[in-house]
Amino acid sequence: MSSSAVGLNKRDIANYISLREATPSDDSPVGDLLVESFGQTNYEKMDGLVLSQARREDLRDVSARRHAGGVWVLELGYRIIGSYSLLKFPTADHWIADSLLLRCLAVHAEFHGLGFSGLMLEHARSIAASWKAATISLHVTKGANGLARLYQSHGYVRDAKGDNLFLGTAIEGYSLKIPTSLSLVSPHG
Repeated sequence: MSSSAVGLNKRDIANYISLREATPSDDSPVGDLLVESFGQTNYEKMDGLVLSQARREDLRDVSARRHAGGVWVLELGYRIIGSYSLLKFPTADHWIADSLLLRCLAVHAEFHGLGFSGLMLEHARSIAASWKAATISLHVTKGANGLARLYQSHGYVRDAKGDNLFLGTAIEGYSLKIPTSLSLVSPHG
């Protein structure tokens, strides 16, 4: 298989995809993916935004996110093409008590448009439910309207209480309520 997704359709790729929890050996490739992806997605497309050294260091700090909850990687074969973090112990800028914080969701540019972000968002919702969380919250860089639409299409709602500055960049809050588990008891007893 070539290193490019060109010519492959979603059904073909799905046979080679896995989503697993990251290990320490994934920290460097995930950090590289995040720096590249965030640079292409936010900073190159949005005038005036600069991918600062502090932001690069934050994106590369995969180990800290693994220890604060978890990091998951999306692999095509043995190549990491996506990742996200779900934090149990969010930072002081977190505005919803007892909520998980979704951070650093990224898909390599070659694989945009194939539904992988949605796959990871649904996986995060499943993890949150298994951790008995009531809410997942996240931030979107102000003006990243396409990204905001992605999250809204998966049930996240805009929550201005989460608006803040992160490393000098304006960010906007979004949250998703996790439904309580439905009873597995049959209605017929």
